[in-house]
Amino acid sequence: MSRSLYCNHCGAYVGDCGHEPGVTGTVTLSGTCRCGREFSVSCNGNCLKESGRESAMEKLEGTCKTCKGHGVIVKTVTVQCGTCDGSGTVLERKCQTCHGKGTTTEKVQEDCPDC
Repeated sequence: MSRSLYCNHCGAYVGDCGHEPGVTGTVTLSGTCRCGREFSVSCNGNCLKESGRESAMEKLEGTCKTCKGHGVIVKTVTVQCGTCDGSGTVLERKCQTCHGKGTTTEKVQEDCPDC
């Protein structure tokens, strides 16, 4: 059973070893990963013996497209200004927190739902 190989720097998928029953010998994949670093990963054919169990790296399929591999999503949300309660003014002057807009923005971090 062919084994998925991953960049030894960032863990990104770089290809399969190509081992199938009857194919022996060490297979080495090398090149430049999308992380920009040179990689060199090898499989010595033990993947055929290990086909009954999966390692953690074999379960990886590449970088999550939703969170770009960060595991969390950062969103910018607009909330009502707490200083002027959304009016934009404090004692008939421009609010110093929201600058008269009535809203402020906050960055909110939440777990990625896809990974």
